[in-house]
Amino acid sequence: MSEFDWTFGIFDAIPGLKFLLTLEGPFEFVTGFLNGTQIMKSEQTYICENLIKIDFLENADQIVNMTGVIIQTSDLFENIYNLFDTALLVTKITQQLHPIAFHCWIAGEDVYAHFFDIFANQNGYNPKNYLMNSVYNFGHIFDNLRDVVMFFTLNPRGQTNSIHDAGYHAGIAAYYLITPDIAQYDSDANLNDYDD
Repeated sequence: MSEFDWTFGIFDAIPGLKFLLTLEGPFEFVTGFLNGTQIMKSEQTYICENLIKIDFLENADQIVNMTGVIIQTSDLFENIYNLFDTALLVTKITQQLHPIAFHCWIAGEDVYAHFFDIFANQNGYNPKNYLMNSVYNFGHIFDNLRDVVMFFTLNPRGQTNSIHDAGYHAGIAAYYLITPDIAQYDSDANLNDYDD
């Protein structure tokens, strides 16, 4: 049973997935995606990112490391000291849960408002922008999505070196697909010149 592969071979087929499944992975991917979409980040978004990165993830990493130290240390008094350190780190995390929830909720509303404005107001229900962007920006979209796929499927990974970069490439591909008026679709043909 100890030799059973609990991942069912998925890490062999998608080796980059192990980077997404770390503690920092989803946060780094989403941060990269938002950076790639060229979203105008609000102050709440920056506060949310800093709170998650510094106050949550770094302390959580220290707790994981401290747990390993506690398991490997045989001295009772040293372990009592280590348990107090762990309790202090847990306290630091729990005191920041409300600010994280508060600022990240508002940041989520800002991100939603940004994309709602693009999808509902700027593009509307007309698929022309998406079709034109997919034609005129096909090379950019293809290259960036290829980099995301190659990050997850190839080992070693090529030019995309981190999960943040993979998220960035996914975001920039989305930017090229959904943003209106990126390219000019002017033509020399003028329909008014033709007589009926």
